[in-house]
Amino acid sequence: MKDVLKQLLTYNEEANRRFIDAVLSAGPVGERVGVILSHILNAHHFWNARVGGISPTGDPREVRPAETWVGTNAENHKRSLELVESEDIGGVVEYRDTKGNSHRNRIRDIFLHVVNHSSYHRGQLALLLGQEQTRPPSTDYIFYLRERGL
Repeated sequence: MKDVLKQLLTYNEEANRRFIDAVLSAGPVGERVGVILSHILNAHHFWNARVGGISPTGDPREVRPAETWVGTNAENHKRSLELVESEDIGGVVEYRDTKGNSHRNRIRDIFLHVVNHSSYHRGQLALLLGQEQTRPPSTDYIFYLRERGL
């Protein structure tokens, strides 16, 4: 299962990077694009913190400067891989959501959520970019696997 999680997280990092590159090279795009990209990155950071036993601070809706997107995406990915390697992915994490509610989830489910959450929001980005006459990158998981001969 760890290998599957690492592969999905690596796919997620690359798919995010493709969207970041597309947005940065497209020139000016609507404000909503930056809001959604920032949210993808912030949420991933929050989940990494929770898995690592830290209560995240800040607002997951904070808009990050565009020049930080690439580095934040890489840092999130690196930290997730470290956590997958060092933690029992079947283990349970207790945490509080941004509203203060207590929850418990298995680590593997949290990381599957991170990938799914990012995919959902990349779909929103694809729609927004298309509306702005910018072709969104192809980030389907099966295409990612085919590119690698997997």
